[in-house]
Amino acid sequence: MLWENLTVPQFADAVQSTDGVCILPMGVMEPHALHLPLGIDSFVSFEVSKRAAEIEPAIVLPVSYWGPNHACYHRAGGIVIRMETVLNLLQDICDEAARNGLKKIIINPTGHDGVVFPLFMQRQLERDVDYVVYHFKMSYPPEFREMLKAKEVGHADEMETSEMLYLNKDLVDMNALSKEPVTRTRVSAHLSAAGLSQTFTHWFGEYPIMQVGHGGAGTAEKGDLFINYRVKALVNAIRTVKNDTISPELQKRYQELKKNPGSGWDPDILNGILERTTLERERRFDGQNLLPKAK
Repeated sequence: MLWENLTVPQFADAVQSTDGVCILPMGVMEPHALHLPLGIDSFVSFEVSKRAAEIEPAIVLPVSYWGPNHACYHRAGGIVIRMETVLNLLQDICDEAARNGLKKIIINPTGHDGVVFPLFMQRQLERDVDYVVYHFKMSYPPEFREMLKAKEVGHADEMETSEMLYLNKDLVDMNALSKEPVTRTRVSAHLSAAGLSQTFTHWFGEYPIMQVGHGGAGTAEKGDLFINYRVKALVNAIRTVKNDTISPELQKRYQELKKNPGSGWDPDILNGILERTTLERERRFDGQNLLPKAK
């Protein structure tokens, strides 16, 4: 159910029927080669969130286009939001969702989630909040990689092109495809070899035209598989979050200890929580269950 479509009474009922779980779909506004729409990341995140919430009830917040994408200043159409604004906006959204009774918040970003969201999670330890934020991050199984014709994938590639052809083919300009596949430049390989991971312009150097791979072999049929795998994975995540009692307990325990730090060896520092994690581990997502069945 979509937050913005609910009336006040419907919203109050939805908080109860979803066990206080909501999803924040999040993307960016950035170029994807020349053939894909600028908003593809947000389109995918929103559609996956909406479909998953129709299967396992959750409230879906309005989609955000304002994630981190500082590497696209050099291409037309990108909108770059300052990092502190991204973090503050995330904070305000989560605070407001919790104030409205949604105490379990799943952030579902499409891409660009390697640094900002883990940092956002760490920032919550500075504050004693009464809600838990979960960062949903999935990867496709090797079997999906074997479906692709392209030797390399990365951005505006066969996979993303397929997803967009499936969601809305009218927004894909296949006539604007590059003539040849684009590979990562590896212009910073000399730094990696010396154990130096990145500089400010690492992403720009590796993906200068915002493309790695090629979308020519993309099809709506492949996009159907990719999107529905994402949906099933998120459905599993929602169910896991609803059943999760460990994370709220850990958070409460940490907040207690933060106010009264210990100084010695305390074998029961987790206050018995550790013993109750076995069942949670048994509910782990098994990606093999989501793979398309062989015909």
